[in-house]
Amino acid sequence: MTEAPTAPDLSQPSALVPPLQLQISNQEETTMNGSETNGHDTKIVTQHRLIGDLRQVIENAEELLKNTGHYDHGLYHTARHKLAQALAVANEELERCEEAQLARMIDATEARCRLHGDRDGEAKVLRAFH
Repeated sequence: MTEAPTAPDLSQPSALVPPLQLQISNQEETTMNGSETNGHDTKIVTQHRLIGDLRQVIENAEELLKNTGHYDHGLYHTARHKLAQALAVANEELERCEEAQLARMIDATEARCRLHGDRDGEAKVLRAFH
């Protein structure tokens, strides 16, 4: 006869989820800010990877909160509260990253339109996607 799975022992520090802290190395931050000349494509890949990773962390945290909602033990409540706070920070950071990426894309498109003398809306839209 198999035993029903039991919840982890939250009295042990290793069972508690530490608050999410987004840490970016100096090299990655420099690459994200574009001040390093290691190639535009590398910068774009790094930005997309960071945003994708952050979305995955958020999705996993939301799923964890959803799946542990029925636990009402005090330590679960504390851990869930910390996770919810970290999730809020991660969502704010994701929004900031996406807004910064969008602003850079708009600036780059406007610069290319000026360079090529695009005057009408159709030319500007086509330039944005090429």
